[in-house]
Formats: sequence, C-alpha cells, structure tokens
Amino acid sequence: MLAPGEHRNADYYDNFTVSSKLGFDVTPDFDLGLVARYTNTHLRYTGEDYSTFPAVPAAQQSASNTDEYYGRASRIWCRWMAALIRPRRRLHPQPDGNTATADCGKSQ
Repeated sequence: MLAPGEHRNADYYDNFTVSSKLGFDVTPDFDLGLVARYTNTHLRYTGEDYSTFPAVPAAQQSASNTDEYYGRASRIWCRWMAALIRPRRRLHPQPDGNTATADCGKSQ
C-alpha cells in the first residue's frame, strides 16, 4: 500500500510463448517429428536499497529481457525398433483375429 504522495514503481512481467508439435509419416515404417517452442519475456522490477535502515526501494529499476528457443527433432524407423522389442514382448490375439505385433502397434 502506498502512503499519500509516495511514487508507485511500475514493476511488470510480460511473457509471450509459441509452441508446436509436428509429425510426418514418410512411409508406413518411418516417421519424422519436431517439437519447437519460442519464449519472449520482459521483466521490470524494483529492488531494495540496503544502504539505509530500514531498506527503501532502489532509485532505479532493474530489467531483464529474454528470448529463448527450444526444440527437439525425432525420427523413428519402426521395423528396426520391432526387431529389438519383439523377443521381449508377448503377442496377444485381437478381437478381429489378427495378432498384435511390436511393429509400432500395427496388426498383421
């Protein structure tokens, strides 16, 4: 709460974020994927001036502006994965009579 006549400090924080998750099936056995995110932030804040007791707000504001980029790309070759998973996975009959395999969840 401000005392009468006391100057208000215009502190603020602003954040803008954009993200996306994309995937593309090149063939039935080969997938490409991309997850990307961009964040832009602006922060203005008033610290404390500890040269007096009790501390008072600092005369100048501090600032922080940040741009950040994140990303991850993936590629999945299902036939190669199936060869690694198959010996450790049990095969279960499906209602349509086919058998589920380790080939990325597809039935044969």
